[in-house]
Amino acid sequence: MKRTVLVLVLTAAGIIMSFGDAFFGLLLYTWYSFASPLELTYGSLEGSKLSMLVAAVVILTSVQQKQGLLVNNTLTWLSYLFALACFSSLAYTTVFSLPQIGRSVENITKIIFMACLAPALLPNIRKLRMFVWTVALSAGLLGAYYGVFGLFAGSRSIAGPARIGDNNAYAVFLVTNLAFIFYGGRHATFIKNEALRGLMTFGLFSANLLAIMLTFSRGGFLAAGIVFALIMLHVKNPVFKVISCGLVLPVFFFLVFNIFSGDPGLYEIPSGKTQEESTPLETLDIYLSRLRTLQSVSSVDSASSRTHFWKVATLMAKDNPVLGVGFGRYNSEYNNYDTEFGKYGAGRSVHSTYFKVLAETGLIGFGLFSLIILTCLFLTQKISSICRLFSEHSDSSELVDYSSMIRISIIGYCTGSIFVSTLNHEMFWALISTTIAVDVLGKQIRAEEVEKFELSQKSSSFSFAPKEKDKVKKFSF
Repeated sequence: MKRTVLVLVLTAAGIIMSFGDAFFGLLLYTWYSFASPLELTYGSLEGSKLSMLVAAVVILTSVQQKQGLLVNNTLTWLSYLFALACFSSLAYTTVFSLPQIGRSVENITKIIFMACLAPALLPNIRKLRMFVWTVALSAGLLGAYYGVFGLFAGSRSIAGPARIGDNNAYAVFLVTNLAFIFYGGRHATFIKNEALRGLMTFGLFSANLLAIMLTFSRGGFLAAGIVFALIMLHVKNPVFKVISCGLVLPVFFFLVFNIFSGDPGLYEIPSGKTQEESTPLETLDIYLSRLRTLQSVSSVDSASSRTHFWKVATLMAKDNPVLGVGFGRYNSEYNNYDTEFGKYGAGRSVHSTYFKVLAETGLIGFGLFSLIILTCLFLTQKISSICRLFSEHSDSSELVDYSSMIRISIIGYCTGSIFVSTLNHEMFWALISTTIAVDVLGKQIRAEEVEKFELSQKSSSFSFAPKEKDKVKKFSF
Protein backbone atom coordinates (compact mmCIF):
# COMPACT_ATOMS: atom_id res chain seq x y z
CA MET A 1 0.00 0.00 0.00
CA LYS A 2 2.83 2.41 0.86
CA ARG A 3 4.44 1.83 -2.54
CA THR A 4 1.14 2.52 -4.30
CA VAL A 5 0.65 5.78 -2.41
CA LEU A 6 4.23 6.85 -3.15
CA VAL A 7 3.85 6.15 -6.89
CA LEU A 8 0.56 8.07 -7.01
CA VAL A 9 2.03 11.05 -5.13
CA LEU A 10 5.10 11.23 -7.39
CA THR A 11 2.95 10.83 -10.50
CA ALA A 12 0.56 13.59 -9.44
CA ALA A 13 3.46 15.92 -8.58
CA GLY A 14 5.18 15.24 -11.91
CA ILE A 15 2.00 15.85 -13.93
CA ILE A 16 1.29 19.12 -12.11
CA MET A 17 4.86 20.33 -12.64
CA SER A 18 4.75 19.38 -16.33
CA PHE A 19 2.01 21.96 -16.93
CA GLY A 20 4.61 24.53 -15.96
CA ASP A 21 7.38 22.87 -17.95
CA ALA A 22 6.91 19.73 -20.06
CA PHE A 23 10.47 18.75 -19.15
CA PHE A 24 9.26 17.52 -15.74
CA GLY A 25 6.73 15.31 -17.49
CA LEU A 26 9.63 13.85 -19.49
CA LEU A 27 11.51 13.08 -16.27
CA LEU A 28 8.40 11.41 -14.85
CA TYR A 29 7.96 9.31 -18.00
CA THR A 30 11.66 8.40 -17.91
CA TRP A 31 11.23 7.22 -14.31
CA TYR A 32 8.26 5.10 -15.40
CA SER A 33 10.27 3.61 -18.27
CA PHE A 34 13.36 2.62 -16.31
CA ALA A 35 12.23 2.08 -12.71
CA SER A 36 9.00 0.19 -13.55
CA PRO A 37 7.22 1.66 -10.48
CA LEU A 38 3.84 0.20 -11.38
CA GLU A 39 5.21 -3.35 -11.31
CA LEU A 40 6.78 -2.74 -7.90
CA THR A 41 3.42 -1.77 -6.38
CA TYR A 42 2.15 -5.37 -6.72
CA GLY A 43 -1.41 -4.07 -6.61
CA SER A 44 -4.18 -2.60 -8.72
CA LEU A 45 -1.79 -0.10 -10.31
CA GLU A 46 0.35 -2.86 -11.81
CA GLY A 47 -1.97 -3.42 -14.76
CA SER A 48 -3.07 0.20 -15.15
CA LYS A 49 -2.33 2.56 -18.02
CA LEU A 50 -0.81 5.34 -15.93
CA SER A 51 2.32 5.36 -18.08
CA MET A 52 0.16 6.10 -21.15
CA LEU A 53 -1.44 8.99 -19.26
CA VAL A 54 2.01 10.37 -18.41
CA ALA A 55 3.08 10.06 -22.07
CA ALA A 56 -0.07 11.90 -23.18
CA VAL A 57 0.62 14.69 -20.68
CA VAL A 58 4.20 15.06 -21.99
CA ILE A 59 2.97 15.33 -25.58
CA LEU A 60 0.13 17.75 -24.81
CA THR A 61 2.22 20.04 -22.62
CA SER A 62 5.02 20.05 -25.23
CA VAL A 63 2.57 21.24 -27.88
CA GLN A 64 0.89 23.71 -25.52
CA GLN A 65 4.24 25.24 -24.52
CA LYS A 66 5.39 25.26 -28.18
CA GLN A 67 8.49 23.23 -27.41
CA GLY A 68 8.02 21.02 -30.45
CA LEU A 69 7.65 17.28 -30.91
CA LEU A 70 10.96 16.55 -32.61
CA VAL A 71 14.36 17.97 -33.43
CA ASN A 72 15.48 18.19 -37.04
CA ASN A 73 18.38 15.77 -36.79
CA THR A 74 19.75 12.90 -38.86
CA LEU A 75 19.05 10.43 -36.06
CA THR A 76 15.46 11.63 -35.75
CA TRP A 77 14.70 10.84 -39.37
CA LEU A 78 16.59 7.56 -39.33
CA SER A 79 14.58 6.46 -36.29
CA TYR A 80 11.27 7.35 -37.94
CA LEU A 81 12.34 5.59 -41.13
CA PHE A 82 13.13 2.50 -39.07
CA ALA A 83 9.64 2.64 -37.52
CA LEU A 84 8.23 2.95 -41.04
CA ALA A 85 10.26 -0.10 -42.10
CA CYS A 86 8.69 -2.06 -39.22
CA PHE A 87 5.20 -1.05 -40.37
CA SER A 88 6.00 -1.76 -44.01
CA SER A 89 7.39 -5.21 -43.29
CA LEU A 90 4.06 -6.28 -41.83
CA ALA A 91 1.94 -4.54 -44.45
CA TYR A 92 3.95 -6.13 -47.26
CA THR A 93 4.32 -9.68 -45.98
CA THR A 94 1.05 -10.32 -44.13
CA VAL A 95 -2.68 -9.93 -44.59
CA PHE A 96 -3.20 -8.18 -41.25
CA SER A 97 -5.48 -5.17 -41.17
CA LEU A 98 -4.01 -1.76 -40.38
CA PRO A 99 -5.21 -1.87 -36.72
CA GLN A 100 -3.57 -5.29 -36.30
CA ILE A 101 -0.34 -3.95 -37.79
CA GLY A 102 -0.53 -0.99 -35.42
CA ARG A 103 -0.87 -3.25 -32.39
CA SER A 104 2.03 -5.39 -33.56
CA VAL A 105 4.44 -2.47 -33.70
CA GLU A 106 2.81 -0.35 -30.99
CA ASN A 107 5.63 -0.79 -28.50
CA ILE A 108 8.52 -0.01 -30.84
CA THR A 109 6.64 2.96 -32.34
CA LYS A 110 5.90 4.39 -28.89
CA ILE A 111 9.52 4.02 -27.82
CA ILE A 112 10.88 5.63 -30.99
CA PHE A 113 8.41 8.52 -30.78
CA MET A 114 9.27 9.26 -27.15
CA ALA A 115 12.98 8.94 -27.92
CA CYS A 116 12.69 11.57 -30.65
CA LEU A 117 10.42 13.78 -28.51
CA ALA A 118 12.84 13.90 -25.55
CA PRO A 119 15.60 16.02 -27.23
CA ALA A 120 13.09 18.79 -27.97
CA LEU A 121 12.67 19.15 -24.19
CA LEU A 122 16.44 19.21 -23.50
CA PRO A 123 17.49 22.65 -24.79
CA ASN A 124 20.36 23.23 -22.36
CA ILE A 125 23.06 21.36 -20.48
CA ARG A 126 21.26 21.59 -17.13
CA LYS A 127 18.21 19.73 -18.42
CA LEU A 128 20.33 17.20 -20.28
CA ARG A 129 22.26 16.56 -17.04
CA MET A 130 18.99 15.94 -15.15
CA PHE A 131 17.74 13.62 -17.90
CA VAL A 132 20.95 11.56 -17.90
CA TRP A 133 20.90 11.23 -14.14
CA THR A 134 17.20 10.31 -14.13
CA VAL A 135 17.96 7.42 -16.52
CA ALA A 136 20.99 6.35 -14.49
CA LEU A 137 19.25 6.57 -11.12
CA SER A 138 15.94 5.00 -12.20
CA ALA A 139 17.51 1.98 -13.88
CA GLY A 140 20.43 1.88 -11.43
CA LEU A 141 18.37 1.80 -8.23
CA LEU A 142 16.17 -0.95 -9.64
CA GLY A 143 19.29 -2.90 -10.63
CA ALA A 144 20.77 -2.37 -7.16
CA TYR A 145 17.51 -3.56 -5.61
CA TYR A 146 17.58 -6.76 -7.65
CA GLY A 147 21.30 -7.23 -7.04
CA VAL A 148 21.70 -6.62 -3.31
CA PHE A 149 18.38 -7.97 -2.10
CA GLY A 150 18.45 -10.76 -4.67
CA LEU A 151 21.76 -12.01 -3.32
CA PHE A 152 20.60 -12.24 0.28
CA ALA A 153 16.95 -13.03 -0.25
CA GLY A 154 16.99 -16.03 -2.53
CA SER A 155 19.98 -15.66 -4.85
CA ARG A 156 17.84 -16.50 -7.86
CA SER A 157 18.71 -15.66 -11.45
CA ILE A 158 17.13 -12.24 -11.97
CA ALA A 159 15.27 -11.45 -15.16
CA GLY A 160 14.32 -7.84 -14.51
CA PRO A 161 10.84 -6.30 -14.76
CA ALA A 162 8.09 -8.25 -16.48
CA ARG A 163 8.37 -6.10 -19.61
CA ILE A 164 11.90 -7.52 -19.96
CA GLY A 165 11.46 -10.86 -18.24
CA ASP A 166 14.69 -12.43 -19.50
CA ASN A 167 17.97 -12.71 -17.64
CA ASN A 168 20.16 -12.11 -20.70
CA ALA A 169 18.10 -9.13 -21.86
CA TYR A 170 18.19 -7.62 -18.38
CA ALA A 171 21.97 -8.06 -18.29
CA VAL A 172 22.24 -5.98 -21.48
CA PHE A 173 19.90 -3.39 -19.95
CA LEU A 174 22.14 -3.09 -16.87
CA VAL A 175 25.39 -3.10 -18.86
CA THR A 176 24.13 -0.26 -21.07
CA ASN A 177 23.31 1.75 -17.95
CA LEU A 178 26.77 1.39 -16.36
CA ALA A 179 28.23 4.31 -18.31
CA PHE A 180 25.14 6.40 -17.51
CA ILE A 181 25.75 5.76 -13.80
CA PHE A 182 29.44 6.63 -14.04
CA TYR A 183 29.23 9.79 -16.14
CA GLY A 184 25.88 10.86 -14.70
CA GLY A 185 27.38 10.55 -11.21
CA ARG A 186 30.35 12.71 -12.18
CA HIS A 187 27.99 15.57 -13.02
CA ALA A 188 25.32 15.02 -10.34
CA THR A 189 25.70 18.59 -9.12
CA PHE A 190 22.74 18.30 -6.75
CA ILE A 191 25.25 16.57 -4.44
CA LYS A 192 27.72 19.32 -3.56
CA ASN A 193 30.20 17.14 -1.67
CA GLU A 194 32.49 15.53 -4.25
CA ALA A 195 33.52 12.65 -1.99
CA LEU A 196 29.89 11.80 -1.21
CA ARG A 197 29.05 11.99 -4.91
CA GLY A 198 31.87 9.60 -5.74
CA LEU A 199 30.87 7.20 -2.98
CA MET A 200 27.25 7.15 -4.15
CA THR A 201 28.29 6.57 -7.77
CA PHE A 202 30.70 3.80 -6.82
CA GLY A 203 28.07 2.08 -4.64
CA LEU A 204 25.43 2.21 -7.36
CA PHE A 205 27.93 1.05 -10.00
CA SER A 206 29.08 -1.88 -7.82
CA ALA A 207 25.53 -2.95 -6.96
CA ASN A 208 24.67 -3.06 -10.66
CA LEU A 209 27.76 -5.16 -11.40
CA LEU A 210 26.45 -7.56 -8.75
CA ALA A 211 23.05 -7.57 -10.43
CA ILE A 212 24.68 -8.39 -13.78
CA MET A 213 26.39 -11.35 -12.10
CA LEU A 214 23.07 -12.53 -10.69
CA THR A 215 21.53 -12.62 -14.14
CA PHE A 216 23.95 -15.53 -14.78
CA SER A 217 24.35 -14.14 -18.30
CA ARG A 218 27.57 -15.03 -20.10
CA GLY A 219 26.99 -12.32 -22.68
CA GLY A 220 26.38 -9.86 -19.86
CA PHE A 221 29.70 -10.85 -18.27
CA LEU A 222 31.62 -10.22 -21.50
CA ALA A 223 29.83 -6.92 -22.18
CA ALA A 224 30.33 -5.67 -18.61
CA GLY A 225 34.06 -6.42 -18.83
CA ILE A 226 34.34 -4.43 -22.06
CA VAL A 227 32.35 -1.48 -20.65
CA PHE A 228 34.44 -1.35 -17.47
CA ALA A 229 37.68 -1.44 -19.49
CA LEU A 230 36.49 1.39 -21.75
CA ILE A 231 35.43 3.53 -18.79
CA MET A 232 38.84 3.06 -17.18
CA LEU A 233 40.54 4.09 -20.45
CA HIS A 234 38.57 7.35 -20.41
CA VAL A 235 39.24 8.13 -16.73
CA LYS A 236 41.96 10.74 -16.30
CA ASN A 237 42.12 10.81 -12.51
CA PRO A 238 44.97 8.36 -11.66
CA VAL A 239 43.86 7.92 -8.02
CA PHE A 240 40.32 6.99 -9.01
CA LYS A 241 41.63 4.67 -11.73
CA VAL A 242 43.98 2.86 -9.33
CA ILE A 243 41.28 2.44 -6.65
CA SER A 244 38.65 1.21 -9.11
CA CYS A 245 40.98 -1.21 -10.87
CA GLY A 246 42.34 -2.39 -7.51
CA LEU A 247 38.84 -3.31 -6.37
CA VAL A 248 37.36 -4.69 -9.58
CA LEU A 249 40.27 -6.34 -11.42
CA PRO A 250 41.04 -8.93 -8.68
CA VAL A 251 37.41 -10.07 -8.85
CA PHE A 252 37.52 -10.16 -12.65
CA PHE A 253 40.77 -12.15 -12.75
CA PHE A 254 39.41 -14.50 -10.08
CA LEU A 255 36.40 -15.20 -12.30
CA VAL A 256 38.52 -15.61 -15.43
CA PHE A 257 40.94 -17.94 -13.61
CA ASN A 258 38.08 -20.11 -12.39
CA ILE A 259 36.48 -20.15 -15.81
CA PHE A 260 39.53 -21.65 -17.48
CA SER A 261 40.92 -23.71 -14.60
CA GLY A 262 37.80 -25.66 -13.69
CA ASP A 263 36.09 -28.43 -15.61
CA PRO A 264 33.57 -27.09 -18.11
CA GLY A 265 30.08 -27.81 -16.87
CA LEU A 266 26.53 -26.76 -17.32
CA TYR A 267 24.50 -24.58 -14.99
CA GLU A 268 23.99 -26.78 -11.91
CA ILE A 269 22.28 -26.15 -8.56
CA PRO A 270 24.01 -27.58 -5.48
CA SER A 271 22.67 -30.98 -4.49
CA GLY A 272 19.71 -30.99 -2.12
CA LYS A 273 18.81 -27.32 -2.61
CA THR A 274 16.77 -25.25 -4.96
CA GLN A 275 18.34 -22.21 -6.52
CA GLU A 276 16.22 -19.95 -4.28
CA GLU A 277 17.71 -21.62 -1.18
CA SER A 278 21.33 -21.11 -2.21
CA THR A 279 23.69 -19.07 -0.04
CA PRO A 280 25.77 -16.26 -1.60
CA LEU A 281 28.84 -18.52 -1.83
CA GLU A 282 26.82 -21.29 -3.46
CA THR A 283 25.41 -18.70 -5.87
CA LEU A 284 28.99 -17.86 -6.84
CA ASP A 285 29.64 -21.55 -7.55
CA ILE A 286 26.52 -21.67 -9.73
CA TYR A 287 27.67 -18.58 -11.61
CA LEU A 288 31.18 -19.98 -12.12
CA SER A 289 29.81 -23.29 -13.39
CA ARG A 290 27.80 -21.35 -15.97
CA LEU A 291 30.75 -19.20 -17.01
CA ARG A 292 32.93 -22.28 -17.45
CA THR A 293 30.79 -23.28 -20.40
CA LEU A 294 32.63 -20.50 -22.26
CA GLN A 295 35.53 -22.99 -22.53
CA SER A 296 33.61 -25.09 -25.00
CA VAL A 297 30.65 -23.13 -26.33
CA SER A 298 29.88 -25.63 -29.07
CA SER A 299 29.13 -28.33 -26.49
CA VAL A 300 26.46 -26.27 -24.74
CA ASP A 301 22.89 -26.76 -25.91
CA SER A 302 21.95 -23.09 -25.45
CA ALA A 303 24.92 -22.02 -27.60
CA SER A 304 24.35 -24.56 -30.36
CA SER A 305 20.65 -23.73 -30.43
CA ARG A 306 21.43 -20.03 -30.83
CA THR A 307 23.57 -20.64 -33.91
CA HIS A 308 20.68 -22.66 -35.33
CA PHE A 309 18.21 -19.83 -34.62
CA TRP A 310 20.55 -17.42 -36.39
CA LYS A 311 20.74 -19.77 -39.37
CA VAL A 312 16.94 -19.81 -39.50
CA ALA A 313 16.97 -15.99 -39.47
CA THR A 314 19.30 -15.91 -42.49
CA LEU A 315 16.97 -18.30 -44.33
CA MET A 316 14.04 -15.98 -43.64
CA ALA A 317 16.04 -13.00 -44.87
CA LYS A 318 17.09 -14.90 -47.98
CA ASP A 319 13.46 -15.61 -48.84
CA ASN A 320 12.34 -12.07 -47.97
CA PRO A 321 15.40 -9.88 -48.59
CA VAL A 322 13.72 -6.48 -48.89
CA LEU A 323 11.29 -6.22 -45.95
CA GLY A 324 11.71 -9.52 -44.11
CA VAL A 325 8.97 -11.80 -42.78
CA GLY A 326 7.28 -9.03 -40.81
CA PHE A 327 8.19 -7.26 -37.60
CA GLY A 328 7.66 -9.51 -34.59
CA ARG A 329 6.89 -12.56 -36.73
CA TYR A 330 10.10 -14.58 -36.35
CA ASN A 331 8.50 -16.88 -33.75
CA SER A 332 5.39 -17.57 -35.81
CA GLU A 333 7.46 -18.20 -38.95
CA TYR A 334 10.13 -20.28 -37.20
CA ASN A 335 8.53 -23.68 -37.84
CA ASN A 336 8.37 -22.99 -41.59
CA TYR A 337 12.15 -22.50 -41.76
CA ASP A 338 13.33 -24.95 -39.06
CA THR A 339 15.83 -27.24 -40.79
CA GLU A 340 16.18 -29.32 -37.60
CA PHE A 341 12.45 -30.17 -37.62
CA GLY A 342 11.66 -29.39 -34.00
CA LYS A 343 14.94 -30.46 -32.37
CA TYR A 344 15.00 -27.24 -30.31
CA GLY A 345 11.24 -26.89 -29.96
CA ALA A 346 8.59 -25.01 -31.87
CA GLY A 347 8.02 -21.29 -32.33
CA ARG A 348 11.41 -20.38 -30.89
CA SER A 349 12.88 -16.88 -30.57
CA VAL A 350 15.90 -15.63 -32.51
CA HIS A 351 18.04 -14.65 -29.47
CA SER A 352 19.92 -11.89 -31.29
CA THR A 353 18.96 -8.28 -31.97
CA TYR A 354 20.83 -8.20 -35.28
CA PHE A 355 19.37 -11.41 -36.67
CA LYS A 356 15.91 -10.37 -35.45
CA VAL A 357 16.11 -7.10 -37.38
CA LEU A 358 17.51 -8.86 -40.46
CA ALA A 359 14.88 -11.61 -40.49
CA GLU A 360 11.87 -9.47 -39.63
CA THR A 361 12.56 -6.20 -41.48
CA GLY A 362 14.91 -7.36 -44.23
CA LEU A 363 17.86 -5.49 -45.65
CA ILE A 364 16.06 -2.14 -45.44
CA GLY A 365 15.38 -2.41 -41.71
CA PHE A 366 18.81 -3.90 -41.01
CA GLY A 367 20.50 -1.14 -42.98
CA LEU A 368 18.58 1.58 -41.12
CA PHE A 369 19.31 -0.01 -37.74
CA SER A 370 23.01 -0.21 -38.60
CA LEU A 371 22.98 3.40 -39.76
CA ILE A 372 21.41 4.49 -36.46
CA ILE A 373 24.24 2.88 -34.50
CA LEU A 374 26.98 4.21 -36.80
CA THR A 375 25.44 7.69 -36.78
CA CYS A 376 25.43 7.74 -32.97
CA LEU A 377 29.12 6.88 -32.95
CA PHE A 378 29.95 9.41 -35.67
CA LEU A 379 27.99 12.31 -34.14
CA THR A 380 29.36 11.81 -30.64
CA GLN A 381 32.92 11.62 -31.97
CA LYS A 382 32.33 14.80 -33.98
CA ILE A 383 30.87 16.65 -30.97
CA SER A 384 33.81 15.51 -28.83
CA SER A 385 36.18 17.06 -31.39
CA ILE A 386 34.20 20.31 -31.47
CA CYS A 387 34.02 20.57 -27.68
CA ARG A 388 37.73 19.85 -27.26
CA LEU A 389 38.49 22.51 -29.85
CA PHE A 390 36.32 25.05 -28.02
CA SER A 391 37.35 23.83 -24.57
CA GLU A 392 37.01 27.32 -23.08
CA HIS A 393 33.21 27.03 -23.30
CA SER A 394 31.66 26.17 -19.92
CA ASP A 395 29.66 23.21 -21.27
CA SER A 396 32.41 21.62 -23.36
CA SER A 397 33.90 19.19 -20.83
CA GLU A 398 30.49 17.85 -19.81
CA LEU A 399 29.45 17.24 -23.41
CA VAL A 400 32.73 15.41 -24.02
CA ASP A 401 31.89 13.15 -21.06
CA TYR A 402 28.38 12.50 -22.36
CA SER A 403 29.75 11.71 -25.81
CA SER A 404 32.09 9.14 -24.25
CA MET A 405 29.19 7.79 -22.21
CA ILE A 406 27.10 7.22 -25.33
CA ARG A 407 29.90 5.49 -27.25
CA ILE A 408 30.73 3.17 -24.35
CA SER A 409 27.06 2.34 -23.77
CA ILE A 410 26.53 1.58 -27.46
CA ILE A 411 29.54 -0.75 -27.52
CA GLY A 412 28.22 -2.53 -24.42
CA TYR A 413 24.75 -2.76 -25.95
CA CYS A 414 26.06 -4.05 -29.28
CA THR A 415 28.15 -6.71 -27.52
CA GLY A 416 25.35 -8.01 -25.32
CA SER A 417 22.75 -7.84 -28.09
CA ILE A 418 24.61 -10.44 -30.11
CA PHE A 419 23.07 -13.08 -27.85
CA VAL A 420 19.60 -11.71 -27.08
CA SER A 421 16.92 -9.53 -28.68
CA THR A 422 16.71 -6.14 -26.94
CA LEU A 423 15.24 -3.92 -29.64
CA ASN A 424 12.05 -3.19 -27.71
CA HIS A 425 13.81 -2.07 -24.53
CA GLU A 426 13.98 1.62 -23.74
CA MET A 427 17.69 1.74 -22.84
CA PHE A 428 18.89 1.67 -26.45
CA TRP A 429 16.47 4.41 -27.45
CA ALA A 430 17.57 6.52 -24.47
CA LEU A 431 20.97 6.52 -26.19
CA ILE A 432 19.29 7.93 -29.30
CA SER A 433 17.63 10.71 -27.26
CA THR A 434 20.89 11.62 -25.54
CA THR A 435 22.86 11.58 -28.80
CA ILE A 436 20.43 13.96 -30.49
CA ALA A 437 20.51 16.32 -27.49
CA VAL A 438 24.32 16.23 -27.31
CA ASP A 439 24.56 16.89 -31.05
CA VAL A 440 22.24 19.90 -30.82
CA LEU A 441 24.09 21.38 -27.82
CA GLY A 442 27.45 20.77 -29.48
CA LYS A 443 26.32 22.66 -32.57
CA GLN A 444 25.15 25.49 -30.32
CA ILE A 445 28.63 25.72 -28.80
CA ARG A 446 30.15 25.83 -32.28
CA ALA A 447 27.72 28.56 -33.38
CA GLU A 448 28.34 30.63 -30.24
CA GLU A 449 32.11 30.41 -30.55
CA VAL A 450 32.08 31.22 -34.27
CA GLU A 451 29.83 34.21 -33.64
CA LYS A 452 32.05 35.37 -30.78
CA PHE A 453 35.12 35.10 -33.00
CA GLU A 454 33.50 37.01 -35.85
CA LEU A 455 32.34 39.81 -33.52
CA SER A 456 35.81 40.06 -32.01
CA GLN A 457 37.33 40.23 -35.47
CA LYS A 458 35.03 43.07 -36.51
CA SER A 459 35.60 45.08 -33.34
CA SER A 460 39.37 44.76 -33.32
CA SER A 461 42.00 46.12 -35.66
CA PHE A 462 44.48 43.44 -34.63
CA SER A 463 44.96 40.35 -36.73
CA PHE A 464 44.27 36.97 -35.21
CA ALA A 465 46.60 34.08 -35.01
CA PRO A 466 46.35 31.59 -37.90
CA LYS A 467 45.51 28.87 -35.40
CA GLU A 468 42.34 30.68 -34.31
CA LYS A 469 41.31 31.27 -37.92
CA ASP A 470 41.83 27.60 -38.76
CA LYS A 471 39.73 26.61 -35.75
CA VAL A 472 36.76 28.69 -36.85
CA LYS A 473 37.14 27.71 -40.50
CA LYS A 474 37.18 24.03 -39.62
CA PHE A 475 33.89 24.11 -37.73
CA SER A 476 32.08 27.04 -39.36
CA PHE A 477 28.77 26.46 -41.08
